[in-house]
Amino acid sequence: MLADILSLSMNYGLQLSLKLEKYLAQLEAEGAEDDEDECLEDRAMKMAQQEMFEETGNRWKPWCANGKSIRVGEIILIIDADTIIPEVSAFPIVAFWLWLGGRVVWWVCACLF
Repeated sequence: MLADILSLSMNYGLQLSLKLEKYLAQLEAEGAEDDEDECLEDRAMKMAQQEMFEETGNRWKPWCANGKSIRVGEIILIIDADTIIPEVSAFPIVAFWLWLGGRVVWWVCACLF
């Protein structure tokens, strides 16, 4: 049950992030720039939020803030409570990917006892 809820939440967040990327590309193509009150990512996030709100018949508006923080990179690392990370881990690979200019999102799900 918890895995189903987490999966739905992650899919919902991914959908919002993909819509943000679509609107961000549109704003950049139009030549829009950051202003002193709002960055392009925040503007695109609000447009994505409004689209998702309209898709539900104006019933459920997504809660979101800080458009730069909800962007999804090329790699998503999911760590939950039973994940064992070996001594020779993926961290050097991720560091190299960042060095090449990739974006990484760390998604950590932890069970607290």
